[in-house]
Parts: sequence; C-alpha cells; structure tokens
Amino acid sequence: MPGTRNRRDTLLAAALNSFTQRGYDATSVAELATATGMSKAAVSYHFRSKNDLLHAVADPLLDSLDALVDRHPTTPHWPDEVRALLEDYLTTLTNHSQIAAWVDSDKAVLNHPQIGARLHHNTERMCQAITGSTADGTAATARATAALGSLWRPIRTLTPAQLATHRDALLHTAMAGCAPTNTPPNPPAHSHPARPAQERGAHGRY
Repeated sequence: MPGTRNRRDTLLAAALNSFTQRGYDATSVAELATATGMSKAAVSYHFRSKNDLLHAVADPLLDSLDALVDRHPTTPHWPDEVRALLEDYLTTLTNHSQIAAWVDSDKAVLNHPQIGARLHHNTERMCQAITGSTADGTAATARATAALGSLWRPIRTLTPAQLATHRDALLHTAMAGCAPTNTPPNPPAHSHPARPAQERGAHGRY
C-alpha cells in the first residue's frame, strides 16, 4: 500500500536524521515515534527492533560498496583500472553521502557486530584489489587504507556541490596515496611541467 510505504520511508528519514545528529545509541524508538507522529506500535509494525531500523538505514550503502567491488577486476591494473575502481568508490560514497558521513563518525555503528564487520571486510577487499598487483606487502596495504580514508573524510566535511567541484582533486590524492613505490599517479589535467632548474631561485622558488 502507498500509505504504508510512505510511513516506512518517513521513519527511515527520521531515523537517519536522528542518528546523524545524536548518534545511534542516543536515539530511541519513542523519540522516532514522536518525531513522525506515529505510535510506538506503528513503528514496531515497520521495524521490529531498533537494530532492524539500523540495518534498513545502513545496508543500502554497504550493499552498494560490496557491489562495486564485484563489478571490477579482482586485481585491477595500475593506473587506469585502479582509478576506475576509486572513481566508482567515490561515486558510491557521494551518492550515499549522509549515510556514509554518519556511519564513519558513529562508534556504535563502526563497532556493530554485523555492520562494522561488513564495512571492515569491504575495506579489506578494496585494499586487496588496490595492492594485488604489487609485492610491497604491508606498506602497500597501509597506503591503500590511507587512500580510502582520503575519500571518506571529505564526505563528512564537504557539501555535495563541493564534492562534485573537487572530485578530480580527491581522486588524484587517493591515487597518489596508493601508488606503487616509485610510480607516481598521472598528474591532474591543470598541472604544468616543471621548469628547468636554472630558472629557479636560490631556494627552489621561481
């Protein structure tokens, strides 16, 4: 029924707003009922527990993150296929920006036995894909983890418009972070070739 679907969507929107502002642990079903004008029984009709509501809010992001890893080669080639993977990753985070920003900042969610573990597993899969063609071991994994972090952090601080404006810069930073040793990523389109050393001043300035 359309009315039932609308009430469910209203609950999901209210839950995400409350989780974002107050955190998952500090949000109660009674507060969500009051915020949506529903009874607690009506909330329970749609979601049997707050944990079910948590999954309904977070799972679309996790489903999309898992799906994007499946869409790409297990061991993407550097640099083109790695960039394509990171572009898809950033697009997914941007499309779910409010959920991603909340998940990344709520310790209760990051430590959740299902959601936190699933997010950790996805990060491991991403790191394995990025580093699969290198023999750099732990150092490569550390760089890949940092590169992914460089895409998560702006989701928490930039607006959707800013994310779109700075998309190329964010991807370049991520590529630089996970580049194999002695293999710099392609420079941004606006960069200029270095000028000859004799044109520089005493301290390397032009």
